[in-house]
Amino acid sequence: MNKPPSPSNPHDTTPWLMPTLLVAVIFAALVFASNWAEPSWLALPVANGMAETAVSATVDQANCRYGTAAIGQDHVPWIDTLGTGWYLSFQAAPFAQTPQNGAEFIHVIRVSEDKHPNEALAQFSTFPALTNGGLGALIDANPGALWLIGNEQDVSEVQDDMRPSVYARTYHTAYNFIKQRDPSAQVGIGGLSMMTPGRLQYLELVWDAYVGYFNQPMPVDVWTFHLYILSEIRPWDGGNSDGRVAVGTDPALAKKAPLNANPALCSQADVYCRAEHDSLPIFKEQIVALRTWMKAHGEQNKPLILSEYSQLYPFVDYDD
Repeated sequence: MNKPPSPSNPHDTTPWLMPTLLVAVIFAALVFASNWAEPSWLALPVANGMAETAVSATVDQANCRYGTAAIGQDHVPWIDTLGTGWYLSFQAAPFAQTPQNGAEFIHVIRVSEDKHPNEALAQFSTFPALTNGGLGALIDANPGALWLIGNEQDVSEVQDDMRPSVYARTYHTAYNFIKQRDPSAQVGIGGLSMMTPGRLQYLELVWDAYVGYFNQPMPVDVWTFHLYILSEIRPWDGGNSDGRVAVGTDPALAKKAPLNANPALCSQADVYCRAEHDSLPIFKEQIVALRTWMKAHGEQNKPLILSEYSQLYPFVDYDD
């Protein structure tokens, strides 16, 4: 993800710090957890990496329909208070400490297209490596687990940054390594950053490349995605906007930032304004777009996990 430009500098696109995303994801889990009759968590101290880490609230039963993210091991005890059924850290190795409510850890295998120095080489790396002592040892220690291959591989530079054809080969190699090691394992595609037309083209290119390389549909046990409402391209110069053009896709499909920050352009279908960052209609629109794509590819009966979303822009009260 890119850090949204500040109001004082609309062209500033320095990277966001991941903790900002994760705290927001945790907050979303709090808001939407339906099994809380009383907000007992309001009395709990804020988990901030300091000495104040003990959690005394009652452990809530895990609900597999809700998940959250834990930045570090000191956040694990808080998962019990959320009632969430799964959690992730955007890494493959779980923490030594586990939640008391039995929440499942989702493993994320990070991927990267090799470059030298900036030229793509059509080769790839995985983290951990696909070796006995790397990913193999983790698979052996976690039978039947869910493994996601990649994290926002559609986002250049600041995330896993892979062209669709390279991701198709990476997925195939990692998928077979996992399944041969543990046939009971579940494997899913890494979440794309959002579900705009450009991101759906990325998904289509991955799917088509997989069929072209391996003469079969892409085997996916669990589908995942991220959901952000971010403009992807600056129409005044063709450069990346807050969300960046999806790697290897047609820039003409990208959602545009409004020219001159003109709010009158926000109603246009090919424009995303910052004021729409929390738009529930667009939120729904992206989910329906992915579900429609899945049905068109015979994947409509597979599980679908929204594994990351949040509010990235700061609140500004212009009345103050």
